[in-house]
Amino acid sequence: MHIIATTIDALLYATLALSLYLSAYKTIDLWAPKYTQKPTTMSVDQFLFQKEKYLTILSLIASVAPFFGLAGTVAHISIALLQMNALTDTSLLTKPIATALTSTLLGILACLPALCTYHLATRQIFVLERRFSQEA
Repeated sequence: MHIIATTIDALLYATLALSLYLSAYKTIDLWAPKYTQKPTTMSVDQFLFQKEKYLTILSLIASVAPFFGLAGTVAHISIALLQMNALTDTSLLTKPIATALTSTLLGILACLPALCTYHLATRQIFVLERRFSQEA
């Protein structure tokens, strides 16, 4: 059970790092002024397709990260329950339970930037698409 919990924790940290990286990347890509201008060598469809890059991954992170957190919570709570049988001092259960709650928090922290960035980026792409269609 410890191997599963450790693997889930590593997956949560990796998911959080990927979420923060992609959120920062999409923020710069969509809102930095020099990146919102379409190059003359590129069609509007190519430009918008490039701007939609990684949005699927952000959506997937936003959908799946809370479940990774829940899986980590269940794994750590089950470890705490298995240890409870052998313990006489129940205060020793606080560390596994705190770790379980940390897993939940990591799942939520990975989800929030991905979800916010996904929705804001989708809206910005829609605005860019309308702007280009009015210019044409």
